[in-house]
Amino acid sequence: MKRIAWSRLPELLAAMATRGSLYCPLEDGAGHSRFARWEPGKEPVLTGNTRLGPKDLFFPQVEDLMRFRVSGKELEILEARVRQEPFVVFGVRPCDCRALEILDRVFLAEPEDSFYRDRRDHGTVICLACQEPEETCFCGTFGIDPGDPAGDVSAWQWEDALYLRANTEKGAALLAGELDGRQTNLLRLLCGASASSLTARLREGLTPEDCKADFIAAASLLALAQLNGVDDDTQVEEFKAGDLTVKQGSKNRDAASQCLQRQAELMIAPYLKDGFSFRGV
Repeated sequence: MKRIAWSRLPELLAAMATRGSLYCPLEDGAGHSRFARWEPGKEPVLTGNTRLGPKDLFFPQVEDLMRFRVSGKELEILEARVRQEPFVVFGVRPCDCRALEILDRVFLAEPEDSFYRDRRDHGTVICLACQEPEETCFCGTFGIDPGDPAGDVSAWQWEDALYLRANTEKGAALLAGELDGRQTNLLRLLCGASASSLTARLREGLTPEDCKADFIAAASLLALAQLNGVDDDTQVEEFKAGDLTVKQGSKNRDAASQCLQRQAELMIAPYLKDGFSFRGV
């Protein structure tokens, strides 16, 4: 699960929008909200339900299924399908997520609706839990838990933070790429500092290239340990350094940093002139 400060929601939306079109509940000018394409500067309406659900994003009311051309007595069928680009739908309520599941039973059963399938495959749904369901809501009647949303990503707003949990491969892929620019730059600096520190302590005659993947891994582990110590807003669970993916298992920040340092120690110790003792960078 990932956590991000609620005040940084615009940054999160902007990052998601780089993956493709982003749709979320927006003011429609008539005192209601409906799903529309988000742009920087627009504030999503995340209280109450939208006037209409996100169904039209997956199954529009009007759509060209085919075109044809007539030449004399010959009839030519033309492809009308438009190439579907990836898109994200943020702020879907649990009841609307259940509605999409019902649509799946109909349009993904044989014979499958390939147009609907295309949109479902390219769309990533982020379902936001309801903190205070309205009296007119019918979730209880249909066995829907408004506090346990489904979708590709489940989201909860609690106090001053937004919590996100991936439920599908699409959801995991989306969250894996949401390392914000500030953290990316900081992590890059820490990786460089860790690499410089380790290089200065290698045994005489050795270079980082002589250590091969061990050097890259150790420097990356140290950088991630340092990042956990200086960035209080979010905790990075994994990142890539070239062909290497660095992961951490513990959710406790201090324990995770210590574990990462120990892993780096075991990995790089044979190459150092003075063994290994962690030094801040």
